[in-house]
Formats: sequence, structure tokens, C-alpha cells
Amino acid sequence: MKSFFYTDELNDDFAFAYIKEQKEIKDDYKYINKNIFYLILEFIVYRIIMTPICFITCLLKHIKIKNKKIVKEAKGKYFLYGNHTQHPADAYIPNIIGYPRKSFIVVNADSVSVKGFGWFVKMSGALPIPSKLSGIKNFMNALDNRVNHKHPIVIYPEAHIWPYYTKIRPYKSTSFRYPIKFDKPAYCFTTTYKKRKFSKKPKIIVYVDGPFYYNKDLSSKDAEIDLRNRIYECMTKRSELSDYEYYKYNDYVFKGIMLSVLSIIKHTDEELNVYIVTMDIDKFNGIRQNMISLIDKVLKTKNENSKCYLIDATNVFNEEMKDSKNLNNFYTPYCLLRLFSDKLDLPKKILYLDTDTMINKDIKALYDIDVTNYEFAGVVDRLGRFFIDKNYINSGVLLLNLEMIRKTELFSKTRELVKTKKMAFPDQSALNKLKQYYLKIPSIYNSQRYLKKDTVVKHFCKSIRWLPIYHTINVKQWDVKNVHKRLKIHAYDDIYEKYEEITGDKLC
Repeated sequence: MKSFFYTDELNDDFAFAYIKEQKEIKDDYKYINKNIFYLILEFIVYRIIMTPICFITCLLKHIKIKNKKIVKEAKGKYFLYGNHTQHPADAYIPNIIGYPRKSFIVVNADSVSVKGFGWFVKMSGALPIPSKLSGIKNFMNALDNRVNHKHPIVIYPEAHIWPYYTKIRPYKSTSFRYPIKFDKPAYCFTTTYKKRKFSKKPKIIVYVDGPFYYNKDLSSKDAEIDLRNRIYECMTKRSELSDYEYYKYNDYVFKGIMLSVLSIIKHTDEELNVYIVTMDIDKFNGIRQNMISLIDKVLKTKNENSKCYLIDATNVFNEEMKDSKNLNNFYTPYCLLRLFSDKLDLPKKILYLDTDTMINKDIKALYDIDVTNYEFAGVVDRLGRFFIDKNYINSGVLLLNLEMIRKTELFSKTRELVKTKKMAFPDQSALNKLKQYYLKIPSIYNSQRYLKKDTVVKHFCKSIRWLPIYHTINVKQWDVKNVHKRLKIHAYDDIYEKYEEITGDKLC
């Protein structure tokens, strides 16, 4: 099974199409060409070449479309939304749904940027989004013309293709303003995947649903969000009909957690309680229960009493941080979750580890450090000690005394600072600014650069190299190729092998 790993469901793209120079869609881009010779060639391209290809491709790929007759009542004057999981079939499916009417698909500029082929894509029904805001008026006029001349407008709100993905990714409401502006109904189609008896490739079944009308009692923006939510809910429900994964999708966070857990149990036979704190926020989806179940199963291979717990911090996070100035940062909002430990159902003493850490010796030596009279224990940040403060603690590995933290209100004060003041390293800088009772521990418990013989925790954080010229290195433990090549580390090869055996994901 082919595997993909993602960090951002909204923006990651697995089309694997490389366009050297993306064409600029200028303000005066000619969306509609009335030249007689152009129209004749367009007819040949669409009706004589593309239409047969659409039907033949769907036949060969075992694509069945159900309930497509419901769009007929709209007589071509509608907007059609779909999940973006097939290449090139996503260009064909809408045309079969709308047949015999020609459908026009809203695309990014790269779709018409292939030299010598862009004109063909345009004639096939592509409507590229303008490169500048000043071109929106021309683009909207083209949509108005097409939809009112009984041509369905097709939109993939997920924007980027994820081949054979079986769920619906979160998407913005922006593209749902069109049915409102032009007062037209909206339909949706959901591509699902079913297991076939005699082939690894799945059977593809497409479900068409609708019509969806916008709520005229709401403001334009609220109606846009409401329409988006209803269509998203419908597509999500349809996607649950998929019963087969041809490609597997995992995020790097899960990958990091699993590798870290495997490194922990390699060096201890003791009972472990592992708490994974997660949340769903904006474009980010948190760790799911099926992932926790797998981690729990792995833990029990070493000690049957070990257990993995999932803690959803979405509500407590939103209560305090939804208006924080640090949500849009180089780091994801998940880096702030450690600051909510005092509000969660956790033991009085916990060892916090970032997902980009690997364990090299028995972790008990670190956990057994006495922090009775301290809020936390941590290692001085390798770079921060020079550029910020000699006592600047790295927050990637922290031994927390939650009982003391609750008494001193360290985390609640830290969260308030993060909420109100913009910072480059929000959780870490705020924590260092407000810390009172802390214990500095040796660097072997958070080695931020080299892996040495006495290293207990290797932290794969960003580091600086001054020679031969200044540059930064930001290699994570799941990036096996660069762990070997750039960091010269082979200590985790047996763990990588174990990971592949357990998950079926090929590391590279």
C-alpha cells in the first residue's frame, strides 16, 4: 500500500505535477472567445475528443455514478462541488454528471500553464482563477455568463488533489459564495472507494446529492458558511460508504509519536502511561482514536499493563486561546497545548516530550528526578543561552510538577501572556519569562544537536551550522534519508524497521 504523510490538510498537494513557470492569469484574460475558428476548434476538442475520453476513462477505471439524474431539473444552471481524489478522472466525472451540457471547472493557474497544452485544457472547460484580486471582476463575469447559458460550474473546494483519499478534508467557505451571488442551486458529488474481489484497485462509486439552496434569511457571509457546512456534512456522510484504502494517509505527528514510543519501550520493561493531548482547530485535525489504539497495542507488547490515553483539549484551548495573537505562527497551535496541562486530567507529575524526540536509554532516570520543590525541570536551550538568556529553558522536554504549577499559577499566567503578546517562540518564551521555581538538568536529557553515548533524549529540533557557511538544519527523526545523510545517525535503524513492520508505512 502506498503511503502519504501530510502536515496540512488544507494546503498539502499530492498531484506530483511540477510546473516550472506558472502562467499569470491577467486581469483581461479571455475566458470567453467568440471567434468562429476558436469555437469550431473548441467543439472538436470537447465534443469529439474529450467527451469520448471521459466515458472511456470512467469505464476503464470502473467508475459508477449514482443519482446523477437529479441535476437535470436545474437545466445546467447550477454549481457542482466535489471531493478532489482522482487524477485525471476529476476532470471527467463532472462532465458525465452534467452531460450533455458542457461543464466548466474552476482551476488554479498551473492547470493551464503546461506549455503547448494550456489551450487544450482551456478548451476542455477550465476556468483559471486570476492571479490578482483586480482580475476577480473579469472572472466573475465569466462565471455569470457560463452558468446563465446553462453550463454547470464545477468547484473542488479542497483545492488540492489527494489520490484515493477516503475522507473529506476540511475546506473553507469562500467558494460557496458563488451560488449566493448568482442565485443558483448547488449540488455535490462524493467519490467513494469499494473493494473489488479480483483487483487491488478499488471500485469507484460517485454519489450525487442536492439541490442545496442558500438560506435567504441569513447575511451573505452566514449563508455562505451555512451552505458550506450542509454540503460538507453531506459529503462526509457519503464518504463513510468507502470500505477500502488503496493509498494510506498519515500525518507526520502520528509518525513522530509512534517512533518516539517505540524508542521508549526499547529501553524499558516498566509499566507506562502515555497521554496524547490533541485538538481539532481551524485547518488542523488532531490525533484520532484509531491511532491511539495502535499505540496502545504497541505499548502492551512490552508490558501488558501499559496504556495510551487520548485527551481532547479542543474545548479548553478554545476557551482561552481562540483570540490569541500567536495562533498564526511559524509553529502550529499544538505547541501551546503543553501550557494546558494544569487544566487536564493528568497525574501530578508528568514527563512532557515533543513529538520530535527519541529515547536512547531508560527514561526512568529522567522521570525519577526530584522536582518536589520545583514547577518543572528542563535543559537550557542550546541557542537561547547565547542569544536570549543563559537560563533560557528549551520546552521540548519538561519534567512537570503539576501540583506546584497549579499553586503558583505558572501555566495560567503563561497562557495569558501568550494570548496577549505576539512572540516568535510563544509557549517557550512566555514560560521562560514567568518561571520562578525551576531546576536545570544536564543536557543529556534534551540533546539538541549531537547524539552522544550518554544521551538519554535526542531532540530533533532546528539547529544552526556555522561552517562552511551559516545555515540551519531542521531534520526530524522520520526523515530517515537525512537522518542518515546529514546527521550521520544510524542508531534508530532497528526502530525504523519495527515501525514499518507495525504500520506498513515505508520510511524514506
